Amino acid sequence: MDQLSFLIVYQAWILILTAFFITRGSLWRFLANKCGIGVVAAIVISNLAYYYGLQHLDPASHSLIVRSYVIYGMLISVLFLGEKLTGFRATLGLLCVLGTILCAWPDSPDPLRWMAAAITSFAALMFAVYSALLRAMPGGASVFSALFLSSVMLVPSLYIYTGSTISDVAGSMVNLPAFLAALFFTSSLYVYNISARYMDFFGVSALRAGSPIAVMILAYPIFGLSLTWFEFLGIIIVIVSLWALFSEHQLTRFMRSCLR
Repeated sequence: MDQLSFLIVYQAWILILTAFFITRGSLWRFLANKCGIGVVAAIVISNLAYYYGLQHLDPASHSLIVRSYVIYGMLISVLFLGEKLTGFRATLGLLCVLGTILCAWPDSPDPLRWMAAAITSFAALMFAVYSALLRAMPGGASVFSALFLSSVMLVPSLYIYTGSTISDVAGSMVNLPAFLAALFFTSSLYVYNISARYMDFFGVSALRAGSPIAVMILAYPIFGLSLTWFEFLGIIIVIVSLWALFSEHQLTRFMRSCLR
């Protein structure tokens, strides 16, 4: 199965899985709300731009550029959501970005295609935008509704773009990796959305730096891969920075007590 066919099946599984958790009311809350329409539009645009980047960049360069969503999320939190940015938080945010760059730094990247790089970076911006808009939705709005509505538009768009036939897609639906990828993505976004209600958007954006770290920690023992020193250093920087960020108040009290 080629990459685009995999993406169609992956998106189709998201459509099927989210259909079990939506209601007519939750769909209406998204369609009747400006932020809801914005969330769905941002998800569709971000995914299409992300898939374009996959087709025109080598995996290492694509992975590195798409991590810029951490930076965009932090900027949105300060510039548009009015969250306070202290020197301590700014330093930890930059360290999270540095750690993700080290983890994704390509060993021997292909020559960079600037248009594809710009579109991939735009995809990262849209990821951050729909996360911010999702926070503005009323409490009864479900993230499953956003994924369902966006998949309704993405599946036929990818289907037309690839020129696939219905029989090709139907025959590929038994693809286990695509199913597992859709299952893990849907469940992780649901958990992420719940956790986002209990922290500010700057913290939520920084927390996303831990996503590739978790993947690496799980994948390397399973697939028997080895870590480079850059990757190991990046993992340590991100883990320590996130711990410090979410222990900010305790660390501040400790430092003040030491200075007395």
